[in-house]
Amino acid sequence: MSSCEIRRFSGDIARVEADEAELHVKIRGSAPIERVEIFDAERMIECVRPYTAADLGARVRLVYQGAEYRGRARTTNWDGELAVEGNEIVRAEVINNWNLDRGLQTQSSTGLTWKAVTTGNYGAIDIWLKNGLAGRLSFETRHARGQRDIASLGFERHVFSAGGLDRAVKLYRLPERMTETRVDIRRRVRVRDVGDTRLYVRVTQEDGHRAWSSPIYLFR
Repeated sequence: MSSCEIRRFSGDIARVEADEAELHVKIRGSAPIERVEIFDAERMIECVRPYTAADLGARVRLVYQGAEYRGRARTTNWDGELAVEGNEIVRAEVINNWNLDRGLQTQSSTGLTWKAVTTGNYGAIDIWLKNGLAGRLSFETRHARGQRDIASLGFERHVFSAGGLDRAVKLYRLPERMTETRVDIRRRVRVRDVGDTRLYVRVTQEDGHRAWSSPIYLFR
């Protein structure tokens, strides 16, 4: 199998003869980086995290995302509640909330309530627990509900589909404190035999901000 390093930048188009290209991504964030996702068009090739499973702590993130449909009046209401059994909530924070009338409404050691909407974007609630592996967590919103043993939560997101346009609730664990704002990635990427290979990355920061690179188009 032949390969080469394609020295191109976001938005470039290049004709290549090799089976593989080396993708080099340098990221400098304004906040700690949660994940970097590498795509070829709509297909995700890899999800890179600047931490390991051993770094996961007593912090659970609940994400709500999506829209009713494309166009006007696409708003989805995510007002909801969360409860824990066999554990305690030490503190909680909401991200991507830009309306002071929304966000966390009530909070106790065993549960909380919130008000939120999305229109295709996403928001989230982080909770720090007394014990990262004990008890059970349950949530309920207008469009999705579910429960999971806290010990079962890890890297991979538990997805609760809610119909609409990419509408869902997701649960997973994070490190209790994140600090890495710089990530460098080098990957060998297969170049399609026919058609364009469209490479781009999506960066998600801990604070909810996201960035997309322009695609690099490669073709034989």
